[in-house]
Amino acid sequence: MLTAGPGPDLSADLKYLLEKEESTGTIEDTFPLLLLSTQSVDINLGNIHPTRLQVHLLCNIHFRNVDPFIKLVHKTQFSFDSEQFWQGVLDHSARFQKATELALMGPNFLRSHSLVTLEAFLLYLAFLFEYRRSIQASALIGLAASIARRLGLHQEEHCSDLSTWQVEMRRRAWHYLRILGTKALESIGTESETFKPAHNTALLKNLPDSAWELYQTEQKAVLPEHGFTESKYSIVQSELASILQSLLDPQHPLLMDVTSYVDFHESRIHESRTQQEKARITQTYLRDLDVTDPIQSIVLMTTELFFSKTFLVVHQALLRLPTDTAQTSQDSRDKLFMTAIALCEISHNLEFGYLDFQWLFRNYTQWLAIAVTLTNLLHRSNDPNIPRAWRRIDIIFEKHSQDGMNSGDAILWRPLVKLWSDAMLRRKTQETFKAVDAEATPIVPVDDLGQIQEAVSKNWWDPLLFNATPSPFPT
Repeated sequence: MLTAGPGPDLSADLKYLLEKEESTGTIEDTFPLLLLSTQSVDINLGNIHPTRLQVHLLCNIHFRNVDPFIKLVHKTQFSFDSEQFWQGVLDHSARFQKATELALMGPNFLRSHSLVTLEAFLLYLAFLFEYRRSIQASALIGLAASIARRLGLHQEEHCSDLSTWQVEMRRRAWHYLRILGTKALESIGTESETFKPAHNTALLKNLPDSAWELYQTEQKAVLPEHGFTESKYSIVQSELASILQSLLDPQHPLLMDVTSYVDFHESRIHESRTQQEKARITQTYLRDLDVTDPIQSIVLMTTELFFSKTFLVVHQALLRLPTDTAQTSQDSRDKLFMTAIALCEISHNLEFGYLDFQWLFRNYTQWLAIAVTLTNLLHRSNDPNIPRAWRRIDIIFEKHSQDGMNSGDAILWRPLVKLWSDAMLRRKTQETFKAVDAEATPIVPVDDLGQIQEAVSKNWWDPLLFNATPSPFPT
């Protein structure tokens, strides 16, 4: 290993990244074998495919709980196709993974020009994300993007000879690929291949599947419906993916110049681009949502979650500077801390507040928010928000880290577990000192901080809150 001279030994702090991942046996890491196949394969899936009754049950579950969020297939056509196949038993997620991989090997999907094959591949990637295989899925998104571009899904001019319905199905595949790219970015921090090529693919039409049955063979102009339809979630997520790309395009090296860094992003994050986009999306898609309907409520909450994360994504770089850096105000750090805590809270509420759609939020791990929260806990003392932060961290590491460390995402959890271990050690040390002080010092009343926390938690998602102070960032 090359070194630049004597310095601190960092090897001990990095050994946790080299630990061998444990396997739960529920998901098989067999996909690389699929990539090595260069010929089509004659495969019998009879022993894996579900029975007719199971197909009916699984289709009903899919269209009730999955289709509103993964808009790829057409209900009527999908149900018709599924009636043609039945036998065998499907009783385990590992079997689904193996069956899908074998099915993709059949038509040699790497050379396939079939949109249906690409749709199956995208659903397979969604499955990997759900079962905490983010690294594996993220690597394969680049392959899916290459196939999609080969099919011309990123360019509308390739659709001149297609029916209106066929064009819509191509749009669904392309935009869901971009949504998966956003998920990969949030999971492993690497910009997806889906963001890089220019595209002119139009958004999905705001129509239910039943309306498309009139356009399967004809080229007719389609007028979208007003109000909420089953396509609304996918449309909004596609819009958010485009906004995220626009935020990632310009890059600014942090170095030590916090002022220029914040100024560089400030106009786009607050007063300018992001606020304009939030107002546009709210006016266009969210204005008439019925929050008593779970799906519509999820559309609203995930949109608010996205705009709050934009603040954290840009300004978390401030934490890389020493705590005594004059350019980094305590106010800036406090806002980052509060935002990170709130992101963890709302993510938990989404996962456990909508049990029918828990699959959607099971992999909504807020990696950055958790890291920012733990980093603050390592350096803060006598902060009224520390108990609130620890409540959230305790919940996260009681369940999610145990599941994550036994999954394909273990390497993503290891840095967080290292931060958590250090923070726990500091926590115990502080509690020991407090216990000693309590024996020697009488308890004195403190100000009631509940109203302050309540006021912040009610408005945590609104980026305007961060402009409410006279000087939110150093100038």
